[in-house]
Amino acid sequence: MSLFHVQEWYNNIISGARSMAIAQLVDYRDQLVIGSLEGLLTVLDPGRDLEHRQEMSVIVEQQLGKSILQVSIGNSWETTIRVSGEGDCKCRKLNYLVLIAALLPRSLLYFRLLSNEEESYRLEQIFEHKLPGEIAYNMCQGHFGRSHITQICVQSINGSLWVFDGENRALHRRINDCLHPGPIEYTTFSESMLLTSGGYLSSIRYNMLTTTTGAGGPTKKLNVG
Repeated sequence: MSLFHVQEWYNNIISGARSMAIAQLVDYRDQLVIGSLEGLLTVLDPGRDLEHRQEMSVIVEQQLGKSILQVSIGNSWETTIRVSGEGDCKCRKLNYLVLIAALLPRSLLYFRLLSNEEESYRLEQIFEHKLPGEIAYNMCQGHFGRSHITQICVQSINGSLWVFDGENRALHRRINDCLHPGPIEYTTFSESMLLTSGGYLSSIRYNMLTTTTGAGGPTKKLNVG
């Protein structure tokens, strides 16, 4: 007989849910951000009101009009705040905003969560990146090349990689020998993109992507069957 048991603490049904990300967006507790194939972006805060978490957990919903393939959260926008100092000294302090990124078939949208004094919330779209002539498949995020803000790499269905540095597009590269898209991830240890396609695991160093123009190939490949 087990000394432990599992008890359901919270549940919610979101039709067509496709992707989820977790981060502390409000009051130093975790919130859930869920994107659905029906285009609905939902932010859940089950810890907001523990006694009424089933009724009060949904703090904002927004319809984007297109299927949401993936969502992610990171410190993706750098702003500068002017801070007063002694005398005529004026200092500038960098501030990093936590943004929600939603990947749609032909674009990448960035949102920030805003609140007012009545504890109601809304999503404000900060900027949008188009993927001209291509259709997105998936994405990953990381501090590419030791960047101090969170960057996002979008992989298209034809194997192209798009890297976005906040409001700027950092690069666009076509990867050689990509039969079809697969899982993608970034490793900080070797500062490389990890891709899978056609039974191969490929590693591409990020500095190779930034220095190569046009199509590029993997630095290393491993047959994983």
